[in-house]
Amino acid sequence: MSGRSLSQWLDYLEALHPRKIDLGLDRIGEVASRMGLRPLAVPVITVAGTNGKGSVITTLEALAVNAGLRCGVFTSPHFLRYNERIRVAGVEADDASICAAFEAIDTGRGDISLSYFEFSFLAALWIFKRDQVEAVFLEVGLGGRLDAVNCVDADVAVITSIALDHQHMLGDTREQIAIEKAGIARAGRPVVLAEPDPPASLQQHLDALGVALFRVNRDFAEDSRGGYYLNRQGRVELPERKPISGVLPVNVAAALQAFALADFTLPEEIDGDVLLPEGITGRRQHCVSAGKAVLLDVAHNEAAARALAAYLAANPVAENTIVLFNAMSDKDIRGMIRAMSAQVDVWWLTALPDTPRAAAPEQVLELLHSEGIRAAHLADHPAKAFACARETVTEADRLVVFGSFFMVAPVLPLLSDSD
Repeated sequence: MSGRSLSQWLDYLEALHPRKIDLGLDRIGEVASRMGLRPLAVPVITVAGTNGKGSVITTLEALAVNAGLRCGVFTSPHFLRYNERIRVAGVEADDASICAAFEAIDTGRGDISLSYFEFSFLAALWIFKRDQVEAVFLEVGLGGRLDAVNCVDADVAVITSIALDHQHMLGDTREQIAIEKAGIARAGRPVVLAEPDPPASLQQHLDALGVALFRVNRDFAEDSRGGYYLNRQGRVELPERKPISGVLPVNVAAALQAFALADFTLPEEIDGDVLLPEGITGRRQHCVSAGKAVLLDVAHNEAAARALAAYLAANPVAENTIVLFNAMSDKDIRGMIRAMSAQVDVWWLTALPDTPRAAAPEQVLELLHSEGIRAAHLADHPAKAFACARETVTEADRLVVFGSFFMVAPVLPLLSDSD
């Protein structure tokens, strides 16, 4: 036994592999097979897509827990604790379980080098096997075809939205990106497609693969009465619904359709107050801090920023919308600014000193100025930026924090300050 703590293990994993992101299935597949971690003996639902993956996964988890199913969930990234990535029956894996999994994998991998993400996914599979879960819900990390998660065959694949993101790794067009996402599909098995405007390349790829395709607004959707209909050997209607806070209806519908296709029993009605009473962290999450209205959203690309802007426009406040923002330097930050600019009155830009990928706030400020935006302030730390921005917010204003998981995460512990 190594005797390492979880934080020591994570430091070890960070330094173990020469590349932080190393797409490919050969290495992880070899270790997973060698350790008996695949194939899985329970239904697997895998979710890929540009935006909405986490919402679908969390909704699936809530449906399973509500139905009494012992489900295993793997998701990423985490906000405050690494343990958030691996959950069984709705409960985060504890440090001891994760450390035991890491120990087993480090021994079982032999001389095969694994990335941080690959180690994480194998740890999830190890815990799921040990805990004898009855269903597994997997969130793709990047792309789909070559993502570590795809070393496990999905019984049901879900593809959410398809937009430009990570072009340097997935391709420069929606057509190319769609093919990468579709890599999680398996011949003859169901695919739930929640993208309302899929590229032709995606349809052609899925047709050639011979999947059973279920498309949003054709086979499943939110209907005009505010309920959902699903296609499962005929239409299943769920007319009674209370919305799940922060989750787009299309993602709820996709989760319901996938849940049904995996032969799990659907609830008779969807009540967001029961399934996810607190909504989903960082997805249009409404909070109050020191008496001020705060909205947290992990929108981290142009498409997500457009969706957030539409939400803000549909839910105006009496006075000003003040935003706290930064994003990763490899994102289309100008596109995100343009998507949000009409809804923002004042920008607060902060450094993210714990995130090397983050853009320098001075560079973001230059982009704002080039777009004719002058109402902007700089800070060198999220805590300072949040405190300063919150101080300016009145009861008629709102403060919106967006741009990345790494932008929202450091704000979460600050929400209770001076409440």
